[in-house]
Amino acid sequence: MIFCFISCKNEISTDRILVKSILDKKQIAVPRVIPGTNRMDFYILENLPVNSQTEPGAFGIPEPKTNLKKVNIRFLPKNSVMLMPGTAFCKDGTRIGKGKGFYDVYLEEVYKKSRAFRKSGIKIGYCYDMQIEEKIPNAENDVKVDYIISENGMIKCGQ
Repeated sequence: MIFCFISCKNEISTDRILVKSILDKKQIAVPRVIPGTNRMDFYILENLPVNSQTEPGAFGIPEPKTNLKKVNIRFLPKNSVMLMPGTAFCKDGTRIGKGKGFYDVYLEEVYKKSRAFRKSGIKIGYCYDMQIEEKIPNAENDVKVDYIISENGMIKCGQ
């Protein structure tokens, strides 16, 4: 399963990833914010076009419609991949999101309920190269990424 975000204005585009994943018959899931919280759920896209399965959501970002199948984190397949947005990333895996902790909260729940993701899940920061910093602050509950992918290539974090 590939967890992916739907990019907005200043974010690196995920359009090709979404389309290619669906064409390749991969399970691709995108987030939907639970109103009034800093939580989100992921829903599985079924087919193309992607925009026929989304609607304007929190912060003006397209979100999946609720009639799609919601991801049950207790039954994630092995080797699931989560592409994560952010405002900045560091080569040690530290990530700064947009300040609400949506991904940190979601991943904390995933770690509690999905042994498969704990053992084989991969977290990837997906960003522009200019968003990769030498050092950024992190809090105790911030989840680090395993890799960073930008237009200039891939970095294995912590090396």
